[in-house]
Amino acid sequence: MASAVQEVWRLRSCRAASTGLTVPMILDSGDAARVAAIDFQCAPHVGMRFELDATTWEVTRAKDHVRGWVAQPVPIPWSAA
Repeated sequence: MASAVQEVWRLRSCRAASTGLTVPMILDSGDAARVAAIDFQCAPHVGMRFELDATTWEVTRAKDHVRGWVAQPVPIPWSAA
């Protein structure tokens, strides 16, 4: 299942990839994890934030030759809860 996401903060330009880049992302919420194929407008990078399923996620680990991309939910500040 592919999911289109909206990047929350653009920390660097999107010149590294064309539009419609689909990336498998491990969504690790702490007590459970799942994998989603996500359409990004640019290549993901550590620290990048995006919204998916009413949750803001932050990429916490880059893909390497052994492991894939990992994102974790951004904690909600107590004042906003």
